Amino acid sequence: MSKSNQQSVNSYTHNKDISISGALKSYESMGYSNRNCIGEAIDNILDSGANEISMYTYHDETKDKYYFVTSGNGNGLTVPKLMEIQTLQHFKDGSQNHGRFGFGYAVLRSVFSKNMGITRWLSCHTDLNDNEKTSKYTSGKYAQITIDMTKSIEESRIVKTPCEEINRINERWWEKFAIDIFKTGTVVMVEMPKDKFRELETDFRNPEPEKNILLGCARDYANIIRDGVSISYNGNIINALPKPGEEHSHTKKIGIYECETLDDDNFGKNAKHKVKNLVTLDENKYTGDDKERHYRYYYKNNSKRNKFINHKDINIVRKICTLESIFIHDIKGYFEKHLRFFKNLGVNDIFRKSRVSRPIQTMIITDMICRNNKMILIDADNEKISGDTKQYCCRNDVINIFHLDYSIYKEDKNIRDIIINNIDDLFGINVNKGMVYRRSLNNDINLIMSTIKIIVNKDWFWKNGQRDRHNKKTKTDDTTVKKTNKKTKVVNINKSNKKKQAVKKPTNTIKVPVEDNNDHETIEDSVLESSIANNDHETIEDSVLESSIASNDHETIEDSVLESSIVSNDHETIEGNIHEEIFDEEGSDDDELSGGENSSGFYRAPRDSDSELMLDTNSTGVPELKEINVSSTTHRLGINLETYNDYLSKLLKSEADFDDEKRTIVNKGLIQIYNELSKKHLGEVHHKLMCKMNYYNTYNITSWIKDIEQFINEMYDGSESYILGGCQLVDLINNLPNDNK
Repeated sequence: MSKSNQQSVNSYTHNKDISISGALKSYESMGYSNRNCIGEAIDNILDSGANEISMYTYHDETKDKYYFVTSGNGNGLTVPKLMEIQTLQHFKDGSQNHGRFGFGYAVLRSVFSKNMGITRWLSCHTDLNDNEKTSKYTSGKYAQITIDMTKSIEESRIVKTPCEEINRINERWWEKFAIDIFKTGTVVMVEMPKDKFRELETDFRNPEPEKNILLGCARDYANIIRDGVSISYNGNIINALPKPGEEHSHTKKIGIYECETLDDDNFGKNAKHKVKNLVTLDENKYTGDDKERHYRYYYKNNSKRNKFINHKDINIVRKICTLESIFIHDIKGYFEKHLRFFKNLGVNDIFRKSRVSRPIQTMIITDMICRNNKMILIDADNEKISGDTKQYCCRNDVINIFHLDYSIYKEDKNIRDIIINNIDDLFGINVNKGMVYRRSLNNDINLIMSTIKIIVNKDWFWKNGQRDRHNKKTKTDDTTVKKTNKKTKVVNINKSNKKKQAVKKPTNTIKVPVEDNNDHETIEDSVLESSIANNDHETIEDSVLESSIASNDHETIEDSVLESSIVSNDHETIEGNIHEEIFDEEGSDDDELSGGENSSGFYRAPRDSDSELMLDTNSTGVPELKEINVSSTTHRLGINLETYNDYLSKLLKSEADFDDEKRTIVNKGLIQIYNELSKKHLGEVHHKLMCKMNYYNTYNITSWIKDIEQFINEMYDGSESYILGGCQLVDLINNLPNDNK
């Protein structure tokens, strides 16, 4: 091939490697919101070392042009630096800077300008002395560059014009917007179409929290603002988002560490996902004493699990980050205290019907990554949770912040860059540093994060304050409701069913409080439904309690509503609380189910008599399990796997001291617990097959305990908030006769 033909091919290949106009147009469709673009602008100024940042939306009335303007007092830029910045997608290794992928400025320029008009960069790269100030623009310490976006699209190249000084046409812009006209700094002006300008101007104080740019800046740059960096819009300082105080919140910190690969022996045989190189340390418990240094490791089979491992059994490589979890137990109190702050940002719709609106909660109470002191939002967590509904707040009302502090790594630059790049990859840091998508998180980080939120932290926040707050509120509410001395009426919604008939499942029966004179009564909190029965108007509090009625008798019940099996339009009088639970066939999370509480305050399983077991034998001698309520209140008693096994051990050690009466009670109680575990573990069909075996008549206390130990340790699920049968075990021990106790 001739030399001229080779040059022609090279020229053609080079020109077709990338379409500049195509790249610029595609930037408009990358999904960057106005708030994301503002974040990119602030990040660029922070990376220049500025501690004062100003933003403006400015209308030049003389020429009827609209601009978005940023100004900072960081390191200035020479012409070569200004030229370099215009390079598209200039990739850099991770560092203590915010910029890395080379997209931010180019995207915001295309989004705001719609690839039209002129973009200007004006800079002072060296401070002026007193003599130079009189003729500053001839000092050689200024530079500028202009980019014609319209021509760039037409010619498919970045059409830019650099200059070693600020020319006369741009002098007024420097003097109007520069932080200090004689010191280093940079001014960037992006010309905008009028419609985009108006949209951006509105979004700075948008009433919708998600779009509100001022609120986004107050949240994302809160730490940076507290460290002394000034950020303003049109001359008004943006203050940091107030951090929840101790009166409204409770904070927990967990360190996440990289470790050498854990052995497979540490994980369950059926583990499908094993986190082998990351462990966590509860920093609230660890005080520096190695005896307290127990790490958690994580895995998943059918459910998420975590176990402790001694520090002597693992080798820690380095700390990756710190997870700071802030549980806001008084959301309303926090927003009431800082109401003026939010209204100053243009967010006025804080409360709806006396409750904090969901949009503002979502902006504040969320998961985030704090990278180099800037908050990056993680998209919404849609994972479903289970367990006691009263504990849901300990997971849902928590701000989770992963603090990535790259300043702690003191290794050689090349090694440090590799470490930081890897951590960025773990946490899904991408070109849009205003958002991290949960699907982009490393699978190990995702599992750890989810397990901590729905198991570790939820349980910790509940036991460390929220349980007491809930119980105190419940008692207060009980007292308030009792003082009103209102009657409660049970009304059957299925009015067409006039006949009284016994049913196995609850019908659509609701209980509603009404006045004796059939006047309206409103129950505080929120009214979800109202219905009319027997010409009386009723207002129902929060949720509808299912009950079923099959009797004409009037029954008075204190404190809370027990499950009933009545189908009728007759009235039932009830004193005390309106019980806000929906019962299913498995029972309820509340202590007030059939059987009630014993004298020790523990839940008491329903029994035929004072100390009867739930397992009888029929005429053929085959054991028969009676229908009983399965307790799900074990978590209230603070029972975990360790305490459960302790109770069993105590029974086993005390067996020799039992008299015949106590031995009979213990044996029968253990049979009841075993049957519950068997039904849960094996299912109804296989359980009934097991019940036909004759060992029921030959087993003693020791045999039952060993089988129960095997069941409970195999069935234990770290993601559940209770252990089946725990209440019955506590109840059995606490209700044994006092003699020989």
